[in-house]
Amino acid sequence: MSRSVKWVLIVCLALILMPVAFLTLAITWADIKTERFYRERPILHAMRQAYGGDSLKSDQARDILLTRFPIGSDATAVVLTL
Repeated sequence: MSRSVKWVLIVCLALILMPVAFLTLAITWADIKTERFYRERPILHAMRQAYGGDSLKSDQARDILLTRFPIGSDATAVVLTL
């Protein structure tokens, strides 16, 4: 195999792998930011932990929200807590 063919293959492989690597890093960074968002907001963190992100179990998250903030709670107090 000639030297120029090897370089062309290396360059093509690099052009294919670089976007994949950047996309993987971007997804990881988004996951980190999401985790930080929920950790900084205790009520949202508790709700998320209650159902593990599975929307089929969201009733448990609603129960946690209503336990901490019963229906009729002051909206301003709730927003300040979140």
